[in-house]
Amino acid sequence: MGLTLKTKKRLTNFAQSIFFLLGGIEYAVVLPTLNEYLGHLDGDPLFFGMVMAAFSFSGVLVSPLYGLIQDRIHKTKVLILFANLWEIGGNFLYFYGGSKYVLLGSRLLCGLGAGVGSAIFAQISRTSTERDRASALSVASAARQIGLLLGPALNLPLNICNFYIGPFHVNNFTGPGILMCILFIIMQVLIFFCFYDIPPLEEQTECENEDGKSDPVVVGSVQAQSDSCDPSSVCFQEGANRDIVNGGFYDSHTTDSSQGRCQRLNSGRAVCNAVQLSDETSTSSSDEKKTFSKLDVFLKEEVLVLLTAQFVFLFNQTCLETSVTVMTKRLLDFGGVENSILYAVAGFELLLSFVVIKCISKVVSDRAMIFGALTVEIVPYILLLVFYPHATPGRDKNLWWFATLFIVQVSGLGFLFIGLVSLFSKVTPGAMQGFAQGIRRAVGGIGTIMGPLWAGCIANWPFETIAVMLALFVLVMGMNVLSWKRLKPHSDITDSRQAPARDDLNEEAKPLLNINADETDYGLVD
Repeated sequence: MGLTLKTKKRLTNFAQSIFFLLGGIEYAVVLPTLNEYLGHLDGDPLFFGMVMAAFSFSGVLVSPLYGLIQDRIHKTKVLILFANLWEIGGNFLYFYGGSKYVLLGSRLLCGLGAGVGSAIFAQISRTSTERDRASALSVASAARQIGLLLGPALNLPLNICNFYIGPFHVNNFTGPGILMCILFIIMQVLIFFCFYDIPPLEEQTECENEDGKSDPVVVGSVQAQSDSCDPSSVCFQEGANRDIVNGGFYDSHTTDSSQGRCQRLNSGRAVCNAVQLSDETSTSSSDEKKTFSKLDVFLKEEVLVLLTAQFVFLFNQTCLETSVTVMTKRLLDFGGVENSILYAVAGFELLLSFVVIKCISKVVSDRAMIFGALTVEIVPYILLLVFYPHATPGRDKNLWWFATLFIVQVSGLGFLFIGLVSLFSKVTPGAMQGFAQGIRRAVGGIGTIMGPLWAGCIANWPFETIAVMLALFVLVMGMNVLSWKRLKPHSDITDSRQAPARDDLNEEAKPLLNINADETDYGLVD
């Protein structure tokens, strides 16, 4: 007997959580020793920056490509199995070492594998309802955060390694490479047996109906219509490509109104293939039908706002993460142990925030979450701009105000990240969700490359550096306020634009929604 859809969902959620878990572990075990590893291979600090940026650079290039392929073939499992080969090869090169250029190539290859995250985010978006999406995304993010916390613990035994496997020397520098290589091989097996290409929501409904089960949200309305359908009711053509995009139906292969009518079975009961539409709505939809342009989607006001926020968020965060060690060394005389404790506290705080998000995401809208997180993020930057440029070294003088700002700043990160990803998935069409998530990750990747470069200015120009970071957040806040009415799921916009029902239509013939409104929201109709 085959597995039920519910069991497949659980196994898939577990497998994709392991993917993000390993991503966090990889970052946490490689970063602490990479600089010293390069030093033994004649790598200077500039080359260290290049190696750090290489991972993000290759991810920026391939994330949209993975997403585009996922939109076409809807085979996320195959993409992950392929991407993991790059991770395995890249980590083996890191283990082999030999020269600084080999390490550069290893991080480039690992970035090619990590870019498949865009396809996974697309699958999460297509297989979760709008109400549950932020919760599902918080689970994936929490898995990565757990990996970041586990990484330092795994580094402890690696630091005492000093043995050979044939010609390969395993020590504290090469150990992270062979460890991650083994873990990604294990993950290949896990993905092969536990990961399933879960169908989109409407196809899940059809599968459940075959087993005699019904979905209380979607199927109920369709079933009610089919019971009252008569031969003259206008329905979608059987076998047409139907999608539920952010809570609303649209048909990319709608034919004229003479086709797709309800057909009666031998028992005489009419069966509608989809929700009913009036002849007038169907005709106008056919006349105005257009295929949406990807460029039109990304030029939408709400999409541009969210992409800008994504860039600013990751630019500021990576800049601040890079600057923290400089700040703590100057003001608090922190060393490696103290900084490790600091990052561990931040990790636990982030993990706690993801748990809170999972609990409140069903009652708090994404745009409210983003607005609240931006407000929280701006406050520490203002205070940091006031205190840091004029602060004098001394742990007793600076510890409490610095710790307070650090805790407040970290508290908003999870809410901002989850809110951005969740809302972005709801303002972009489901048909191009993979490509859209790839673009979002690519824009964020550019921020992670530029952030550390800007952080190099904080030692000589602390006021100017922090002022620019603050100005970027204020800019995003202003964009968020000005675009507030647009920053909501397109299904909500569609509902508000539905045409009022005509008086001469009886209850059975009233359209459930206006397809043209949905097309307008996604840039299909000017």
